[in-house]
Amino acid sequence: GERVTTCVMDLNDFSPVSDAHKPADLVTAQFALMFTEDLPGSLEEINGVLCEGGILVGTVWEDFFLLPLIRDTMTAVLGSAPPPPPINPLSLKDVDLVDGALADAGFTTFGRHNETATIDINLGPYDSDDTIKCTLIPVTPSLAELQEKGEHGDDVFGTAMEAMKTAIVEHGMI
Repeated sequence: GERVTTCVMDLNDFSPVSDAHKPADLVTAQFALMFTEDLPGSLEEINGVLCEGGILVGTVWEDFFLLPLIRDTMTAVLGSAPPPPPINPLSLKDVDLVDGALADAGFTTFGRHNETATIDINLGPYDSDDTIKCTLIPVTPSLAELQEKGEHGDDVFGTAMEAMKTAIVEHGMI
């Protein structure tokens, strides 16, 4: 009905909410804030659409098992270590940085603030092509570009899949 409205938005453009002149009671940013290029701007946008007493629920990564696997896989594909990602997905694991950014944007923290938990992810059997394809999703566009350029062998995806299987074993992820 009319009591709940949901939408997915760019973290730096909450105009769909403000244009509707309906302040939000709740904004969730689950594993998203670490991917914005402008954290202060994103937090200001979020705070700007929250009603008085509105709540931001956000989660960030402290660690992510897939990152070293992807690094090792891309090293095998490229023949050397890949460049760092344009945005560090672990950039918000520093509690003081996040708390400072929240305070600067006008947020007050309370409740289960800075709580940590481990999320176990079982993608399936490591020797399944579907499992390996899932682990390669973050780099699939890069792999497609490398395949198209033809500078890293005839079967970039095959090389990546085998390298990911090796990385899974070497990192003890079985």
